[in-house]
Amino acid sequence: MKHGRELLTIGVGLVLGLVAIPVLAADRVPVTDPATLASMGFSPDAQNVYMMTNVARGEEAADFGIGTSHPHYTGVQGATFQCRRNIAGSCQYIADGFTFQPQGTEIFATAEFQLPQGANLSGFRWWASDTNPAQDLTIFFESVCLPTFSAGTPVNTIIGQDSTTGSGGDQSNFIAIGQTVDTLACTYTARLRFDSTAGLVIQKVRAQWNRQVSPAPAVATFSDVPTSHPFFQFIEALAASGVTTGCTGSTYCPNDAVTRGQMAAFLSRALGLYFE
Repeated sequence: MKHGRELLTIGVGLVLGLVAIPVLAADRVPVTDPATLASMGFSPDAQNVYMMTNVARGEEAADFGIGTSHPHYTGVQGATFQCRRNIAGSCQYIADGFTFQPQGTEIFATAEFQLPQGANLSGFRWWASDTNPAQDLTIFFESVCLPTFSAGTPVNTIIGQDSTTGSGGDQSNFIAIGQTVDTLACTYTARLRFDSTAGLVIQKVRAQWNRQVSPAPAVATFSDVPTSHPFFQFIEALAASGVTTGCTGSTYCPNDAVTRGQMAAFLSRALGLYFE
C-alpha cells in the first residue's frame, strides 16, 4: 500500500450473521475519473479507489452475537490522527483521506479508540510506510485514566509500543496487550512520534478485542446458586447485568425449565432490543 496514493478497499468482507460474505471483483468498479475522485475528497490521481455495485449481498453484523471467543476489531485510519495543538502554527500535515504524514515542526499526533467496557484488549496492529533509512516512526499505545466518579489527576500509562525499521516501505506488526478495558475511568489512544517528516507515513492502526464474562463475585446473589455451583459465574453475570432477577427474591431456580415468555425477557434485556 503506497502512502498518499491508495485507499483501503471499502467493504473487503461483508458479514451476515456469523458467515463472512466476500466481496467479489464483479461487485466493485474502480474510480479513476479525477473529478469524481476530487468530489469524494481524494487526490485526483488516487489509485485503488472502488465503488460497490452490488450492495445487497449482505449486511454488517450487529455488535452482539459474536460470542466471547471471536475477536472484534476497531480501526482508525491514518488521516484520523491529529497533531498536538499546543504549538501554534506547527500542526501541518499531509492527509489524503487515508494516510497521515506531518509536514510542520510538530512531530507528534494521536488518535483515540472506541472500545467497549469490560472487553479483553488483545492488542494492536499497525500499518505504516518507512522509506527513510536514518529515521523511524514510533507508535505508543496508551491508557489515560481518571478517577471513575471524582476529580483527580490524569494517569498516562504506556501499555505497548513499537516502531518501523529499515527503509523498505510498507510495514505492519502486531503488539500484544492483554488487559481488560475500563472505559469508566480510561480512554485508549495511539500516539505517533515521527523522527523525521520525510519518508514516514502512518496508514492505519487497529485494536483487537473480544468480549468476556465478568469474573465471579465472592458472595452469591441467589441462595440456590452457591459459589461452588458449576454455572455460578455465568448466572451472576446475568444477574449483575439485569438480564435476570431470579425466580423469587432470593433464588434463581437453576434447574427449572424456561418458558417462551421468560426467554423473550432474557433475550430482550441481554440484547437491548428496542424498536420504534
